[in-house]
Amino acid sequence: MADKKISQLTNLTGANLAENDEFVLVDTSADETKAITFGELKTAFDTGTGFVRVTGDTMTGDLAFGDNDKAIFGAGSDLQIYHDGSNSYIDDQGTGRIIIKGNDDVRIRSGANEEMIVASSNGAVTLYHDSFPKLATTSTGVDVTGTVTSDGLTVSTTSAVTASFSRDGTDGDALQIFNGAVGSTKSLGLGVSGTHGTINSQYGGVYIQPSGVTSAFFGTGGDISFYEDTGTTPKFFWDASAEALGIGTSSPTSFTPSTLVVEAATTAGITISDSTGGGTASIAFSATGAFQNRAKINCTMSSQSLEFSTAGSERMRITSAGSVGIGTSLPVAVLDVKGSIGAAEGVVYVTDTSGTGASSYPVVSLRDTSGQRGLVGMLGDFMHLNASAASTGMIFKTSNTERMRIDSIGNLLVGVTSGLLNERIRADFAAGNTGITTSVGSTAQQSHIAFFNGSVVGSISTNGSATAYNTSSDYRLKEDVQPMVGASDRVLALKPVNFAWKADGSRTDGFLAHEAQAVAPEAVAGEKDAVDADGNPQYQGIDQSKLVPLLTAALQEALTEIADLKARVATLEA
Repeated sequence: MADKKISQLTNLTGANLAENDEFVLVDTSADETKAITFGELKTAFDTGTGFVRVTGDTMTGDLAFGDNDKAIFGAGSDLQIYHDGSNSYIDDQGTGRIIIKGNDDVRIRSGANEEMIVASSNGAVTLYHDSFPKLATTSTGVDVTGTVTSDGLTVSTTSAVTASFSRDGTDGDALQIFNGAVGSTKSLGLGVSGTHGTINSQYGGVYIQPSGVTSAFFGTGGDISFYEDTGTTPKFFWDASAEALGIGTSSPTSFTPSTLVVEAATTAGITISDSTGGGTASIAFSATGAFQNRAKINCTMSSQSLEFSTAGSERMRITSAGSVGIGTSLPVAVLDVKGSIGAAEGVVYVTDTSGTGASSYPVVSLRDTSGQRGLVGMLGDFMHLNASAASTGMIFKTSNTERMRIDSIGNLLVGVTSGLLNERIRADFAAGNTGITTSVGSTAQQSHIAFFNGSVVGSISTNGSATAYNTSSDYRLKEDVQPMVGASDRVLALKPVNFAWKADGSRTDGFLAHEAQAVAPEAVAGEKDAVDADGNPQYQGIDQSKLVPLLTAALQEALTEIADLKARVATLEA
């Protein structure tokens, strides 16, 4: 291959230059050539001196940038430092903040080395004007040296202040503050030259005086007074020590214990108005959190009624006619209570004020939700209704003597104070007296007592001369009707006996209940030798009328056999 001139050689680039490519160097001192690879050349540069390495280095001289040449930091050229020929910039082009940190003070100075801002470590930040400090932060606030010019100002100080603030310098001072010696009047004037109102601070409090007339007074102990139009008599007074508010009186403490006292001569003390003209005016009782809207008093304008509510529901109402309803919004009497009335102790009195005698007596009306009513009344001292303790139940008295009671388990007792567990109604009466008498004003058939078990299952009825003891037997109540068989055998199994009663020794005919139960169980109630939880005997009973169908069937069987025998005898005689 022919030699090429240097100008004919291919230029080296990063794309065609490899680590093992070699360069030829001429060593003039040894008059010889040497070979060096590209990789060895880079290593020689990295270990040499006199230039800046891309992998990091330390400079011993200045690094000069021309106008608009930038020192750029960050992967996205976020921070740039440069001079554009006129101004110098520290330019943050990225997101985030510029944070200037220093182990001691952080200072900004002018070109003449004058202080402009000094931020001391753990200390004040001070702003300077022409090297003179003007505003510095402190541990308690801000110190200002010089005059403050501001569109608005709030000043808090314990030192004496005398100042005048001009509005525009042509028509007097818009705000004047006057400060005299301790004990004398100190004033804050509002308006032109303070002529349109002042706030006068005296040693004992602060007066507010529009046009020279006292409107309000704030005492040093926290008392607050608001005056009527002459500025002489307080009509709204807050007593701080008693924590009481008086409206129309400056002595709310004379009504203690009261937090709010309203005193009025001829007008309403408190008026709560409905701004809509036809809605509801309310007083609400409330607290914070879960205790909001605990109770409310409403006055409905259209019906002129007063409603009392708790827990969001109406509990009592006073209508425009003066009727009081408790548990109902439609009272039909002066007092109408829907629900029960109870008292742990004491007595509820219902008094008749119309007079005395048989035509006048106090009455309590009891009404259920369907409108059914009942009355409890008293004439003179002939009836008492006592709701007694739970152990004795409810006692009914006349002439202060017990006549009847409903005991604690619901038994009705007449003439006796205790009953057995299984006796729901018990009456005790003296010998010769009738226990229960029922009467009707007609000789036609009447039912005196009806027995229910879901429907009527029996009754005791009378006509003009006799009594009938009835049990249900209608065919519509029955099914699977079959003729009785073997009645004669069952009757023969019965054991009728004659016996004496232990109570009085009287003798009678009958059955032993457990023996009859083995033949006709439907006629006997209870179990043989049964006792209750306390060991008391639970006696069996027998309804002998239940034996009538059995005896009838047995008699029919006997009559049939007799008729058959008669026929056979007649045949033999023939």
